[in-house]
Order: sequence, then structure tokens, then C-alpha cells
Amino acid sequence: MKMTAKLELAKWMKEFVVPMVRAKGEHHAAEAFSPANWQIKTSELMLIYAEGALRSPDDRSPSSLLDIWSSNKKAASLSWQPDRPWQPVDVVRLTSGPWLESLKGFVDAQG
Repeated sequence: MKMTAKLELAKWMKEFVVPMVRAKGEHHAAEAFSPANWQIKTSELMLIYAEGALRSPDDRSPSSLLDIWSSNKKAASLSWQPDRPWQPVDVVRLTSGPWLESLKGFVDAQG
């Protein structure tokens, strides 16, 4: 997958998948070693959206994270800093595969 396609897909996930997971997912409060997060589990996917995560000890600006798991493997992992909207989404992992069609179908079904 070309980088421009990855960035477009990451933008779509941030704009459409994240609000859906936050609105319809099961909320888990922040704990000592994990940020507050919302999770949706389907028969094919596990979507996890987290807010307030620290990406590194050197950068204290909180980040938002979106992880998508399929078949017990991480298919996508994105991060961004909401207080720095000029910075693009950091595409940590984005694989190709049938999980993407499952995700699009799931998002479409949510209306």
C-alpha cells in the first residue's frame, strides 16, 4: 500500500471510525498503566480507541491512539496529538487484508 493511500485511510479512520468507537464502544477508565479507552468487539474485529496516552517520556503531550485487531493480529495502529492538529496522523502499522472490508462494512452498518 502506497504512503498516500495509507495517509488517506488513516484520515478516514480518524474522522469516521474514532467517533463511532467513542460513541458506541464500551468505556474502560484510565488505570495506572493504561489510558482511558473505548472498545468494540465484533466477530471479526476488535477496535480500541484511547485518549490521553503518552507516546514517550520525552514528549508529555497526550496522544490519541486507534488500534484495530483482526484474527488476533494488529492490523492497524494510528496515533496523533489532538493539541497539535497541524501534525499528520502517525501511521504506526497498517496492513492490507480482508479486515479493511470488514471495517468498512461495520462502519457503514452503524449509519
